[in-house]
Amino acid sequence: ARGLSDCLKAAPGEVLSAAEVGSVLKVVTTLLEESLKRKAENEEEKKAQAAEEGDAEDEAEDLEAEEEQNENVRVALMEILGSVMNKSKTAFVAASGFPITSTIMQRFLQAGASSADRSLALYVACDLLEYLGAESVSIWPVFMDAMLTAVTDTDNQVRQAACFGVNVAARIPEFSQFSQMAAQRLAQVVRSPNARTKKNLLATENAAAALGWLVEKQPAALGGSVADVANVWLESLPLVEDEDEGQSSHSQLLRLVKAGGFQSPEQQARLIKIFAQIFKKDNCDEATNLGILEIFRTLGRDGVTKLVTAVGKVSNKEKNQINRIFELIHM
Repeated sequence: ARGLSDCLKAAPGEVLSAAEVGSVLKVVTTLLEESLKRKAENEEEKKAQAAEEGDAEDEAEDLEAEEEQNENVRVALMEILGSVMNKSKTAFVAASGFPITSTIMQRFLQAGASSADRSLALYVACDLLEYLGAESVSIWPVFMDAMLTAVTDTDNQVRQAACFGVNVAARIPEFSQFSQMAAQRLAQVVRSPNARTKKNLLATENAAAALGWLVEKQPAALGGSVADVANVWLESLPLVEDEDEGQSSHSQLLRLVKAGGFQSPEQQARLIKIFAQIFKKDNCDEATNLGILEIFRTLGRDGVTKLVTAVGKVSNKEKNQINRIFELIHM
């Protein structure tokens, strides 16, 4: 399954016809049904073992290992689905890809579904949003409410998938009707007391990235709350765990600064500290490094010092980070 997915990802352009996509979807559906049947059988066997007396530890471990393999099969099958959306979008739509995908997601999101299956459904939704964009609006009722609810889920894997989904959806104009609710839920995630613990960090950073796209792409929908959402975004930066996401968000931040955003003294002081932290790090691409140098050169050492000291205390670490940049530009 992963071999087919990798081949599709590597192929240039639309590589499959509608008939070929239909055949792929049929195979995916058949194999998925077999995987779900095995899962149900394993669950029944676990119940039977639990009812029996004696030591069934070895049998339970075997069942867990079998279900882990079975879960990997479902992940691989959904990767094929995403690859088809990516590389054969027109054929996917023509081959009834939407109703087939709807049925799959509904099964994974039904009451009592495991966290693993719920995460999988949400990642399928992410693929729809990323590769089909506004064309996927007709299928949003299947997953959008579940995705927005899952942004604050107690399971960090489910929460991460949901936050990534909002991250992608926020760039689609039709998401405007959900922007206010999404912003409120994302703020809860990034401001949670445990937001930056190791197990939660990826979900938190996906939530932070989503806030950035809401600020840039949905300002009208956010209305009077856009400044507050922007401040929550600034609080949650920089992104340090996912380098690619970090580069994207920090590049976006620089772009918005150059467009005239973030004019309050508090925001500008926060910007200086963020840029000083990420400068020349792996989560900051070269174009952003150059943009940071330009900003510091324009403000000058005195200007930067006045900004960051006017709104609060500056730590020695922050001072060293700022000095490092000025040493580089000989100021």
